[in-house]
Amino acid sequence: MDIEQLASIYTAARGNDEVQNQVLMVYSRRPEPAALDKLIAVATADSSIEMRKQALFWLAKKDDPRAKQLIRDLISK
Repeated sequence: MDIEQLASIYTAARGNDEVQNQVLMVYSRRPEPAALDKLIAVATADSSIEMRKQALFWLAKKDDPRAKQLIRDLISK
């Protein structure tokens, strides 16, 4: 399944935290930069604070400079 298909599932599952959490977990395990972009987008702009927290959880586990920088930026605000 490609990243855009996952994004569609995430959007269609609004209000279903379990499904959205699963999509975030899949993003976290994908090696494509686009998957990290999706996690960052959720962490910074999703309307659900719970989904933002989950995205940050998965970003914290990534060994990626962009993820680390985002977390540093959020902490320093």
